[in-house]
Amino acid sequence: MRHQDVDRPELEPGTFLDRYELLSVVARGGMGSVWLARLAGKHGFEKLVAVKTILPYYAADPLFRSMLLDEARIASGIVHPNVAQTIDLGEQDDVLYTVMEWMEGDSLRALLRRFEESGSTLPLGISLRVVADACAGLHAAHEVLGPDGSPAGIVHRDVSPHNILITSGGVSKLIDFGIAKARGRVAEETSPGNIKGKIGYMAPEQAIGAEVDRRADIWGLGATLYHAVAGKPAYGGENQAIALHKLLSHTPAPALDDSVPAPVRAIIAKAMAPEVEARFPTAADMGRAIDDAMRQTRLAPSHADVAAFYAEHMGDAIRKRQRAIEQGLRSAAKRHARDQQSAEESNASVADPSSSVIASSVTVDSENRNRVVFALGIAVFVAIGLIGVIGFRFGSRAREPSASTSPASASAATAATSAPAVAPSLPPSESAPLQSALPATSSGPSAAPVGSRPPRRGPSKPGPRTSKGSDQDVDDGF
Repeated sequence: MRHQDVDRPELEPGTFLDRYELLSVVARGGMGSVWLARLAGKHGFEKLVAVKTILPYYAADPLFRSMLLDEARIASGIVHPNVAQTIDLGEQDDVLYTVMEWMEGDSLRALLRRFEESGSTLPLGISLRVVADACAGLHAAHEVLGPDGSPAGIVHRDVSPHNILITSGGVSKLIDFGIAKARGRVAEETSPGNIKGKIGYMAPEQAIGAEVDRRADIWGLGATLYHAVAGKPAYGGENQAIALHKLLSHTPAPALDDSVPAPVRAIIAKAMAPEVEARFPTAADMGRAIDDAMRQTRLAPSHADVAAFYAEHMGDAIRKRQRAIEQGLRSAAKRHARDQQSAEESNASVADPSSSVIASSVTVDSENRNRVVFALGIAVFVAIGLIGVIGFRFGSRAREPSASTSPASASAATAATSAPAVAPSLPPSESAPLQSALPATSSGPSAAPVGSRPPRRGPSKPGPRTSKGSDQDVDDGF
């Protein structure tokens, strides 16, 4: 069974990880996935973000957790236009995740692959501008200070075309500090022979597990520029063991074509010098050398030029991604509408249960009162009848043989004969005021306000997974 199938909560569009609503999968790899997500706030505020989720199998590993926490901590301290921003880190229902700024763009590797497929190379000016941006972002990372004000000693250790993102605005950003080295890092490699990074872009000292500093990243920048100019990696395209042997034996990279300007060839040679001391001391120094080369060769494209070039050659990928975003937003709107409708229907069913309760209580009260009045009427009738009989008997004894009667006796007799048999109950119209006089009560539970937020969906329980061939593979960087 694959690791990613072990105890894996099912994430699906509509799942909330804290404040972040997952919309659609952008890329999927062996260790996790990258999602397009939405951060919704008050007063209609919303922002698209990228959420990188890590599989529980890896998130449960102490070393891996430490690596991810280190990455978030390191990356969040780098604030620069040429470095992707890390926004948040969280964990929910065994899902460990990081939140990054959403950037419309593709990796330099994806762009290079387009040209490799056609047997051509990236225009030199575009290559120089992209790598110059990467130099600026990398220098910012190298210069970060720790909490005590001393250098944090950050070394990316995985600088490559895979980890340079070209955005739709033409600005390139350095991404993925998953294996970055920094002072105070919790997760340190202790296993002998444990190599982190990509061999084709790895400095020799890093390949043998020696101590590295920022100049190892300079090598990565030089190897990246070589790939962009030559159309293939300096050490790659073959068995990894062979590539590693060439790297460690200081076998020179294949010579670049004579059409490559001398200043550019000199930059690559200096950046990829086997001796650490012979390389550019800082990424800023390398960036200045590239700027000088662009001026000398009159190849100095602007970010707008890079944006136009990117849109021309990656248009299908851009449109596909835009469709996925629009579909994700439409699906989210439909889910919210369904949730709202369900909430309103639920509210309507329990909105005013008091009316039926009041009506039934009034009916019962009216019936009980009628019974009481009926009983009182019988009692009055019997009492009057007894009085009449007694009075008749006493009157007979005291009566003279005369035919005339006393006025009092006549009045009593008249009263006795005119008394109704049953006292009338209140007519229905007289019971009506009782209903309005009763307090409005409810026997049901109070309902949530109609305008309340739809219930959030958390990750569902593990279940069978299906293959999704449309998802892009992602290099996790771990």
